[in-house]
Amino acid sequence: MFPTSQILAQDNPCGIDGVVVQASNFSYSPEIVQIEQGQTVVWVNVGGFHDVNGLESTLGDEWNNPETFYINPVSGDGDGTCIGTYTFTEPGIYQYDCSIGSHAQNGMVGQVIVNESNPSHLQEYSSEMNFSIYPNPASRGYIHLEGEVGLDATVVFVDTNGGVVCHHQMKNGDNLIDTSNWRPGIYSALWMSKNSQGVYKVLIGR
Repeated sequence: MFPTSQILAQDNPCGIDGVVVQASNFSYSPEIVQIEQGQTVVWVNVGGFHDVNGLESTLGDEWNNPETFYINPVSGDGDGTCIGTYTFTEPGIYQYDCSIGSHAQNGMVGQVIVNESNPSHLQEYSSEMNFSIYPNPASRGYIHLEGEVGLDATVVFVDTNGGVVCHHQMKNGDNLIDTSNWRPGIYSALWMSKNSQGVYKVLIGR
């Protein structure tokens, strides 16, 4: 499901099989990763002093992580220093940030989407399944978002490489997304509001 470039085996400073996220000044890269239940994320510091805080939002946001996690801070360099690893056994959406100084305030936040292990169909996770995308599957052009997720909800579309292709703030009326420039494939719509969160899969055809 994931390209081999995202799974870097043991070719990282931690020496652990997993999806590598690089931490540098004020950013995690990629900001959002998608993995299967039971896979491991490896955080590597390539500059600065950073931790991985999945306990409680440094910014005071409301998180609903299925499990909490925390990895102590380390200093990094250009060759990369292992911060640590975490194996995600519970499906869902995990949010985390760097709690050092003002790093989170400057945008050093990340998400991990953990899909339930079932490769036979498109997977989705939600704490309240009140969100939908149609048509799905869809041809490149436009898709519509619909749901009672609240106007505070942000929807982020992510490709299988972990790249963000679209940010959308929900609004009253029709929420229309232009997908004409998206490559054919499976995308995850990560939506978050104060009261609910979820991942909705959408297939974009040719």
